[in-house]
Amino acid sequence: MILRAAHHLVLHQEVHQVQAALHQEAAHLQVHQQVHLYQVIMWLRQVVCL
Repeated sequence: MILRAAHHLVLHQEVHQVQAALHQEAAHLQVHQQVHLYQVIMWLRQVVCL
């Protein structure tokens, strides 16, 4: 019984770590996309100004 509970806790911990990693990755991608979008907008402004 205790072993099963411990195993369950370990699994839960792993799932939590994976979720945290995915969340971090998603946040990083979001920032990257925002930066890319900003660069595209700046580039378009330069093209329009020329």
